[in-house]
Parts: sequence; structure tokens; C-alpha cells
Amino acid sequence: GQQLEQTLAGVSFQRTPLIDFLTTVSQLSTIPIALDADALISRGLAVDTPVSAASQKQISVQDLCKQALTPLGLTVVPHDRYLVVTTRTEASGSRHARYAVDDLIRNGNATTKELAIGIRHLIAPDSWLGTGGEGKIDLSRDALEVDQTDVVHDQIVTLCEKLRVARGLPLRTRYDARQPALAGFNPKRYETTSRTQQAKQLLSRKVTAGVGRPAPLSVVTNYLQQQTNGIILIDVAALAEADLSALSETTLSVKDQPLDQALTQLTKPLGLTWRVLDARTIEITTPEAAAARPDCELYSVRDQQKNAETSLAFEQRLRQQLMAATKLTESELRTHYDSASQVLVVSAPAATQRLIEAELTRSRAGVK
Repeated sequence: GQQLEQTLAGVSFQRTPLIDFLTTVSQLSTIPIALDADALISRGLAVDTPVSAASQKQISVQDLCKQALTPLGLTVVPHDRYLVVTTRTEASGSRHARYAVDDLIRNGNATTKELAIGIRHLIAPDSWLGTGGEGKIDLSRDALEVDQTDVVHDQIVTLCEKLRVARGLPLRTRYDARQPALAGFNPKRYETTSRTQQAKQLLSRKVTAGVGRPAPLSVVTNYLQQQTNGIILIDVAALAEADLSALSETTLSVKDQPLDQALTQLTKPLGLTWRVLDARTIEITTPEAAAARPDCELYSVRDQQKNAETSLAFEQRLRQQLMAATKLTESELRTHYDSASQVLVVSAPAATQRLIEAELTRSRAGVK
């Protein structure tokens, strides 16, 4: 709380990208500020959404952030060593929502209970009652009654809508009723292409860096941003838990390498990893934080099921193949084969998803 009371003087931000606003406030106040990017995505907000705030007199960090963040439905929450910017609803805990899934049940030959079990298995598996969390999912005829955080609600909606797209069913999401002016309906959010594929153009851009002497991680990522025109976030909260920060020193020596390879070379020596948030945004985080926020992806496995092979046997064969490729155990690999659309749904950290996607691509091409 005392961090928020710190004052600044003579500041003015006019339609400044959110991430730049937070970086500047952090530098002026020397308070690390973390951005809950997943919560922003759940509201359909980009990390560079313009914000405005100004004061000619002394103003507290709290009041300055309130000016800039309130119009977006965001707030700032103090932690021991840093501040976190997140959505107001995410900060306040869980909320209730009802999801009609009658079309998915009819089209997929599954019961409401089986769909609920699948969601608990694939979406934030540690966040539900009985697995260490407080989330609840109850059955109501052809609908699901869910109590969860904003981020998990968004993941549930995204999974259901992607299944509809894969099955050729119409979408049921039209707009964000909570903030229609800010987060309009965007059908591209529900395309079944993976996050890695969505960011393929960014990740394939060539970069060159000759940082031989140790330099702050933020300096190196800013240099990569300038070359690629992408956004590279640093997960301040996760790094703080690992006793690291944006100022932790590192080196990077690459020449005409794709960004994805450069990111792996940059993060590995620090014991870090990276994940794609959207087509133009990457986040550097810790493996532990990435594992706590697994991505849920859909991969087409059409025409790979053998004659007379049951759906259960087919999924098990795919699982054995992916466990060999990723070194995951039976319990660590979370999958569901949707026979109605012939897609394999996989819940795993971003780095594991990249291995899975590469393996399935090789399999489709007939490369052993």
C-alpha cells in the first residue's frame, strides 16, 4: 500500500501506449510494475492500448494509475515487492456466468457432464474445487453454471467457440456485454490456429544482436522489439518470485536468426522461457509461471485415424507419440480428442505446445 502513496510531480501522458505508461511510471517511482497480460486479453485489450493521465502538481502513483486505468476497467494491486495491473473483476475474485452448450452436446454426442469434466481437465486444471482452487462448474440441463475468474471464463468461452469453429457451427459470442465499447466482437480470437501460428510472421523475422557484455534484460528485449516491430513483455511478477527482474543482466549474440530462436537463446541461460500472447506480443516468464498458465490449443488430426481404429485408441496412439516427443508422463499430458471435428485439444505450457505442434506437423508430412 505504501508503494501506491509515493508521489510524482509534473507528469503528463496523452494517448500513451499502456505498456509505455507503466514502464515510465515504474522508472520514475522505482517501483516494479507487473502487467497481468492474460487478464487484459480476457477483456479484449491490447497491451499498447492508449491511456491518458496528467497532473501539474504532486500526485500519488495510485491516483495517477487510477486516471489512466479506470476507463479501461483496470486497477492496480499492491504486492510485497511490486504492483500488478489487472482487471477490476480479476482483482475482486471470481464471478458467475452461465454458458449454453446445447449445440456442442448435440453435435458432439457428449453429455453436459462429460463436457464439464473436459473443461475442468483442460482449462486451468488447478483452479477448481477439489484440485486446490475455488472454481466451480455445475450442470443446468444443456448449460454450464461456472464460478471462476475473468481469465478462466475467457478461456472457457474461447475453447467452446473454437470447438464450434472446428465443427462448422455458428459462434455464439457476439460482443463483450460488460464493456461493449472497449472489447467488440472479434471472430479472429476463435480461429483454431495456434498462438505460435498466429505469431508466425513475427517469430520468423530475422534479428541481429551483439550484446557481448552483460546488459539488463529489458535493454536486450527493447533492441529486439525495435528490429521486429513486435512487443516483448517481461513478466515482472514471475521474475520477482525467481529473484530476477528486468534489470537482470544477460548477453545475446545472434546474426540473422529468426526471433523465436533468438528468444530461446536469450531466455535459456537465465532459466526463463517465453510464450506467445497474440500475433504481435511475446512474454518472457519463468517455466513455473508458464506451467501455471497452460495454453489450450486445437490441432487438426484429420485423416490420421486408421481404419477400424476407435477414437479412444486413436487418441491413445497420439498421446504415446506426443509423450515420446515432449518427455511428458501420462498424467502430465492433458488432451481430449474431439471426434466430431477431428481435432486434438491439448492443454500445456507454451514451450511444450511448440514441441507438440512440431511433432504433429512432422506426422502429417509423413516424416518419422
